[in-house]
Amino acid sequence: MILPPAASIASAFAATTQSSSRHQLLLAVTAAASPLLPRNPAVITSILYITITNAIYLARRASIRKLHKRDIWAYRTTRTPGMSLPLYIISLLAWQFFVICLYPIIEPLATLCFGYVSFMYDYPNAHGVGYILEPITAQSLCMSKRTKTQIRFDWHEFEINVGKVGREGYRHPPCITYNLPHVDIPRWGVKHWPWRRRRQSRMQLQCDDIQLIYLKYYSTPTLHPLIYQPYPKHADLLLCNQQASLPHP
Repeated sequence: MILPPAASIASAFAATTQSSSRHQLLLAVTAAASPLLPRNPAVITSILYITITNAIYLARRASIRKLHKRDIWAYRTTRTPGMSLPLYIISLLAWQFFVICLYPIIEPLATLCFGYVSFMYDYPNAHGVGYILEPITAQSLCMSKRTKTQIRFDWHEFEINVGKVGREGYRHPPCITYNLPHVDIPRWGVKHWPWRRRRQSRMQLQCDDIQLIYLKYYSTPTLHPLIYQPYPKHADLLLCNQQASLPHP
């Protein structure tokens, strides 16, 4: 379409005016926001690093779990019903610490060397959080089977029995609730380590040795009925002292 000279001049003037107003608007917005923008290169670099690491974490977890990145973001930033506000803030800070400081190092090493992936998990009912290593091959399993393959570095509430030691080597109730960091490796039988583990004192080991010696030399219950009775692996200290006071054959 060919415009007459007057119309083309008017169109060019209008375009110039519109472009000039947009440019002035951009300058005004930039001038208004300039006090809020960081000017320190270290601050700008930190913001870029945090943004990139979070984007990598979301993309990696979304790819592994076959989900969208917004689903991972919503899962990590949504406050679970019943979660207290302090625990929610701690969860966000712990997640960002993991993403910014640990994930760039742990994830490549775990994946390339051991075939594991790493992520963070919340325990709202136990009032804590945890960092988890999980085999890549376990992603298709149900949750109960996945947890059996994990290596967990947790910090949440758990109970420790303080009663007598039973045959299996663990203490029985009553129990005390603690909120301490611990390690769980289900496939190795490690639970709440180092706070919940088998304990056997030197005196108990000596008692076990004395029991074996006396059972070897005395085979009838009439000689030493105390020794001949069924003997648990971890007996009370009184029984140990009684055995230790018997003469050696």
